[in-house]
Amino acid sequence: MKKIIRLLITLLLFCEVFPSKSQESIHKYRFEHITVNDGLPHSDANCIVSDSTGYIWVGTNNGVSKYDGYSLKNYDLPVNPHNGLPSNRVVAMHLDSHKRLWVASGSAGLSFWDKHHDKFINVAEREGNGVDQNALEKLRVSNVLSISSDSFGRVWVGTRTMGLFMLEFKNELLVSIRQIVIHGTTQYGVSSMARERDGSIWIGTISHGLWHLAPQQSMPTPTLFTNHKISALWVDNHDNLWIGTQFELFLRINKKKETVFIIQH
Repeated sequence: MKKIIRLLITLLLFCEVFPSKSQESIHKYRFEHITVNDGLPHSDANCIVSDSTGYIWVGTNNGVSKYDGYSLKNYDLPVNPHNGLPSNRVVAMHLDSHKRLWVASGSAGLSFWDKHHDKFINVAEREGNGVDQNALEKLRVSNVLSISSDSFGRVWVGTRTMGLFMLEFKNELLVSIRQIVIHGTTQYGVSSMARERDGSIWIGTISHGLWHLAPQQSMPTPTLFTNHKISALWVDNHDNLWIGTQFELFLRINKKKETVFIIQH
């Protein structure tokens, strides 16, 4: 009986969040299977981004592929100066408000696509004057897990062990980089980030729960989810926040309702 009640509650919740579209036209989708035989550099596709021009960017364990609907063009990421090898294991990608494509690679920090030269460049190569060298070096060797950006063009980078970085740019140059302190330390992991329509950013950490960065702010604030290990975050088309933790899935209805549901399997 409890399982039936739980199922009914879940169905009612989804009816509330995702209203019926039975009167709307039903869209049919066509799927294609793209493999290494078609030119994909690796069979593992870790992340996908679609840009404003319609290109599909695929991050793999051996670089990035750009797909135009007909063919693939492959890119290597910048060489890691510490070992002289390309850091081609892509773990995250993000398209910011200025239509810049950001790519995070394993243990090699952050790079972006230079559309004028059609190649990827590490952020350290576009360093302006007065940039914190210690923070920049930490980011360059960090294992980045997530990337986001705000309405001011600032880029937020979450790492596995070095915490959260905030980067500011001017005329395509990096002019500022700062590590964000949470609970008195920069030694924490950021597993996922998600941006809302108003430009605010939700930040999920591995050991310090869920944090919220309001628009125009530079420091995130803690939420009620301080004791949860956040695995994944997603903001849907209705501005609802989905929170995946180690054991449960939470759904926070948009700000007008401020209601949180627990969805259990």
